[in-house]
Amino acid sequence: MADDKAKNVEKLGIIIGSSTLAATVAMLLKPSRASASGTLALDEAAMTLLAAIATSSVGIEDKLELLSQILEALKGINGEGGLAVPPEYPNNQSMTVAATQGTLANTPYRLPEIEIPEGRSLVIKGDPGNAGLVRVGFSVSSSVHPLQSWPLRANEAVSYRIKNSKELYVSFTIANEIAYFTVEQD
Repeated sequence: MADDKAKNVEKLGIIIGSSTLAATVAMLLKPSRASASGTLALDEAAMTLLAAIATSSVGIEDKLELLSQILEALKGINGEGGLAVPPEYPNNQSMTVAATQGTLANTPYRLPEIEIPEGRSLVIKGDPGNAGLVRVGFSVSSSVHPLQSWPLRANEAVSYRIKNSKELYVSFTIANEIAYFTVEQD
């Protein structure tokens, strides 16, 4: 009976330890950011969890083992053996705006060349006065195909994280309609 109780306590300890490890890893994997000095800035919940581990009544060896397990679980997540920290982009200094008018219906038009800065997205929006659809595609053929393009109604928008707007094509289901393109610039 005592052996069963000891085994149950051991199993409970393993479950609690595994749950703590999983919760800690999940907390640390939430998007964080690097400060100007390049150090990792964790949110308040992650810092509270780490402080609770540090101040718990568990012995130092157990704390070190738990932290070692957390670091091991994080190892390799970004392919470099550590936690990936998304870069913090500065506020924008300007933006670029362009427009394309489809003089012919169901004809592909390559977007004007706009370089998209790292971490920014190109936004494409249908003119509020459009009566038909703007179709967005990554090729001449996909931009006119209803099942291979992204349809935009009047005043709808979609964004793409690409390097240059010239990678996309648009077509219009009705002649003389307009699509707008914008991206924030550094």
